[in-house]
Amino acid sequence: MSRDVDGPSPSEPLEENGSKGDLRRMLRNKAKLPVLVGLWYFFNVQYNLQNKLLLKCFSATWAVSWLQLASGIPIACFMWATGLVKTPKMTSSDFLKLVPQGLAHSVGQVATVASLGDVAVSFTHVVKAAEPAVNAIASALFLGQVFHPLVYVCLLPVFGGVVLASSNELSFTSFGFLTAMGSNFAFVARNVLATKFGQAGDMGDDQQTRKTNQLAVLTMVAAVVVTPVCLFVPGGLLSIPSAWAGAVDAGVSENELLFLIVSSCFYFYMYQLSSFWVLACVPPLTHSVLNSLKRVVVIVAAVLAFGTPVTFRSGCGAAIAIGGVLSYSLVKAHFSRQGLRVQGAPDAKDASEPSSAPLPDRQLLRRLCGCFCAGADRGGPLPT
Repeated sequence: MSRDVDGPSPSEPLEENGSKGDLRRMLRNKAKLPVLVGLWYFFNVQYNLQNKLLLKCFSATWAVSWLQLASGIPIACFMWATGLVKTPKMTSSDFLKLVPQGLAHSVGQVATVASLGDVAVSFTHVVKAAEPAVNAIASALFLGQVFHPLVYVCLLPVFGGVVLASSNELSFTSFGFLTAMGSNFAFVARNVLATKFGQAGDMGDDQQTRKTNQLAVLTMVAAVVVTPVCLFVPGGLLSIPSAWAGAVDAGVSENELLFLIVSSCFYFYMYQLSSFWVLACVPPLTHSVLNSLKRVVVIVAAVLAFGTPVTFRSGCGAAIAIGGVLSYSLVKAHFSRQGLRVQGAPDAKDASEPSSAPLPDRQLLRRLCGCFCAGADRGGPLPT
C-alpha cells in the first residue's frame, strides 16, 4: 500500500544546497574576473611606465631584458614552495622541447625592450598591435590555417593604421620601429612553435594552474637560453657596472635605480601572469577584446605620464590599427562559430578552428550582420 509523504524528499535539500553552492561559485567567478582584468591592466601600465623610466637612465638594454625574464624564476619557485600552485611535472625531454619556444620568447622580449627604450611607449604599442595580423599570415604559411577572406580583409586597417601612425610619429626611428615589429615576428614564431610541438609535461589539473605553470616554465627556459648571449653582448650582463655608474653620474640615486629595476621586473612578470589568469577565465575572443582595450589604456596612460606629443595623423593611425585588431578578432570568431574548417589543417585537432565549407554569399552576409555580436563570448579560436 503506497503512502504519500508531504514535504520535500530527502534528496531535495541536497539539491537545494547544491544549487546554492553553484550560485555562490558563479557569483565568486563573476567577481573574480573584473579583479583579474584590473590587475592585468594595472601591472601592464606600471610595467611600461617603470620600464621607460629605467631605460632612460640605464643603458644596459640586454641586461634589463634578461633580468625581467629571470624575475619569474623566484616568483614561480615561491608559489611552488608554498603550495599556492601545484609544481609541474617535467622531464629533460620536455624542457628540450621548449627550447625553440623559449628562444623565440626571449628574442621577442629583448626586441620589445629595445623598442621601448628607443621610441615613445605609445608608438611601440601601436606597432605591436599588429601582432595578431602577423600571426594570421604566419598561421596560413606555416600551419595551413586559412580563414575566410573577410578575416584577412580586416587586417588591412591594422597595417594601414600602423603605417599612418608611423608616417607622422614625432619619436619615430627606424630602429624603434623595426625592433617593435621584430618582436611581433618573434612572438608569432613562439606561437607557431607551440602549435607544432604541443604542450610539454604535466602542468596541472585546472585551467588556472596550467596557465600559471606554462608561463613559469616558458619564462625559465627563455632566461636560460638567452643567458650566454646576454653575458657578452654589448649592453648585456657584463655591462651592468658601467651602466649603473653612468646612471648614478647622471644624477639618479642608487636607491631609485634599484627600485626601478626591481619594480620593472616584478610588474613584467605579474602583468603576464594576470593575463594568463584572465585567459583561464574567459574564451579567447573575450581575451582578445580585452587585450585590444588594454593597449588603449597603456597608450593613454603613457601619453599622460610622459607628456608625449601626439599628432592628429598619428592618433588616427593608432585608433585605426587597434580598431582593425578588434574587428579581426570578432570576424575571425564569427566564422569559427559558423563551422568553417581551416583549409589544410589537421582534422578535428581544434574544434574552434574554421572549416573550409563555404556559405552562400547572401546567407554569409546575413549571418555576419545578424550574428556578429550574438553569443560572442561563447567560444572562438585560439588566441594569437
